Amino acid sequence: MIVTMSYPLYTNEQLAELETTAKKVTIPDVGWKHKPKKDPGHTERELQAEAGDHKFTIRQRQSLGDPQNYTCGIWYWTETGAQMVLARYNGPSHRHGSIRFKPHIHKVTEEVLAAGKRPDSEATETDRYTTLQGATDCLIEDFNVTGFVHRVQQAELL
Repeated sequence: MIVTMSYPLYTNEQLAELETTAKKVTIPDVGWKHKPKKDPGHTERELQAEAGDHKFTIRQRQSLGDPQNYTCGIWYWTETGAQMVLARYNGPSHRHGSIRFKPHIHKVTEEVLAAGKRPDSEATETDRYTTLQGATDCLIEDFNVTGFVHRVQQAELL
């Protein structure tokens, strides 16, 4: 496997601290943008969050053609300036390893980083959510995020 970006080696304890540290969204009511890569495209939005000197980015994406094709994730800005995904909450639109068309959560671990794999290469199946809003609610709870405003998913008019 070729790794294009290297990340600092965080311990599972450090990753757990990044997860549980209270984070606040800095601009909570960010609108959705239409991204028509191919028909029907998708909508997405990106929010920034902070916890002291730590910076995070929360991204949401929803396919316009498949309600099961969605993801919500949180990235950490490492001390080297790289964005490292801490977790992604995916819908059931695809397979991931032995997970067959079920919602699943990718979370970075010390073992994955030490092996030089992508931080979000491992996933576990979940029944905690069935929609993007549900996935986002799980992320908000799991990663101790405040100041988040849910906004209806729609393409922004230019």
